[in-house]
Amino acid sequence: MLGIRQRVLGPEHLDTLASRDNLALALQAQGNHVEPEQEHRSVRDIRQRVLGPEHPDTLASRNNLAEAIRAQGKHAEAEHEHRAVRDIRQRVLGPKHPDTLASRNNLALALDGQGEHAKAEEEYRAVLEIQERVLGAKHPDVFRSCFNLALTLAKQNKMNDSLEFAERADKGWLSVFGAEHPHSKKAKALREKIEAELKESQPPQPAK
Repeated sequence: MLGIRQRVLGPEHLDTLASRDNLALALQAQGNHVEPEQEHRSVRDIRQRVLGPEHPDTLASRNNLAEAIRAQGKHAEAEHEHRAVRDIRQRVLGPKHPDTLASRNNLALALDGQGEHAKAEEEYRAVLEIQERVLGAKHPDVFRSCFNLALTLAKQNKMNDSLEFAERADKGWLSVFGAEHPHSKKAKALREKIEAELKESQPPQPAK
């Protein structure tokens, strides 16, 4: 498909760029992040020149590039890119737009990867508050925020708070996706892990 579009439509046609984007995302899903990084950079540069720096497709390319970078452990570079995209999306699309919230979530992931757990928590909480208000308490994106928040709270040893959000993610994804979905399994495993750690941290009770 990509080869045909490049030949028939040209290398800068929007459909050709969309095919390159999809190819890079497919490679990322297979755990290949170096090649997609190069592809996303190239597509970003073309979109920036052809469509402009604030076009949604340009911003999507920058977001995808940042995620390919973050997947390689380059969290500071990913943070810089996600922060820039978030600021533009916030101004152009508004603070409640799903793309803006996705950028804030990805920024929090990059902060978390650098050990900036308190800053990541702040970002996750802000995203969750907007999602609950705009999407409703039972939306799958709400449960994703709960899951990510539970992780970063656990890293700060706020285990009771972490368990609260892990339970929300567990129950929520279970009700939406069912028990066999990867998200449901991840949330259940996290909840059980936190419960086990809390149980181990309890002092032994005196014999009666």
